[in-house]
Amino acid sequence: MPPTLSFQRTPVTIILMCVMGLIEVLSLVDEGGRERFYQVLGISFQVWGWQLWRPFTSALLHVDLIHAAFNIYWLSIFGAAIENHYGPGRMLGMVALFAIGSIMPEYAWQYERPITWIAGFSGVNYGLFGFLFVGRRYQSDFFYACSPLTVQLLVAWFFLCIFLTAIDAWTVANVAHGAGFVLGYLLGQSVFRVSGRNIWRAALGVATAAVLLLLVWCPWHVGFQLMKRHRPPYRPLLQRTLEEPLAAVQSHRPPLADGVTPGCGEDGGLHRLG
Repeated sequence: MPPTLSFQRTPVTIILMCVMGLIEVLSLVDEGGRERFYQVLGISFQVWGWQLWRPFTSALLHVDLIHAAFNIYWLSIFGAAIENHYGPGRMLGMVALFAIGSIMPEYAWQYERPITWIAGFSGVNYGLFGFLFVGRRYQSDFFYACSPLTVQLLVAWFFLCIFLTAIDAWTVANVAHGAGFVLGYLLGQSVFRVSGRNIWRAALGVATAAVLLLLVWCPWHVGFQLMKRHRPPYRPLLQRTLEEPLAAVQSHRPPLADGVTPGCGEDGGLHRLG
């Protein structure tokens, strides 16, 4: 039987859906609201100034209404299946792991851009998808949430996003998608596989440790260097970047792909996340 949403059994999923929806509504009705949300919650080099909530909260932000609706829809399916089976505590832990594990590798990949706002929940959704992809052979309710059609759609979407990014037609956080899926797949193998489970758990431990290390150490990133060498002077750079209109990026990217708001490179110019 397909899993269902209820506040009694799936509170984390419902709360996350409501928070993402509320942020999007407030961003639409309040001029300048989206920029303020990104300033407080979006990923930036301030994460290395011990603002460690930013990878998690950045996943809750979106570029527009369709982008948010797309991710809320998949969360309602994947989250209901997982939280009904494992409970809210483990569900929240998985969301936190996949948020950090998708946002931080993507930001580390953009090492020449001290400010690159990465937005969207799809890295988390791909992590949940990776977990369900393994678990659907062991749990019938997981099969409903991760049917063959769903697998085909998300695999096709993943490679389509890579292709469209390569030809500069779209701007998509492909590293976040891939990193989220890998973590979810490793977690699924660690939970469900009997043979070789210790190997899968070791691989998951290494991957998790590497991701968590990025929260405190990323020496090749110019943002990390900026924070460590010039802590007070980073504020004017941050303010100048936030004053760039989001429309400058929105007009160049499709609504369904995870992307960014304006980023400021070493030359002070506007960048889009690839």
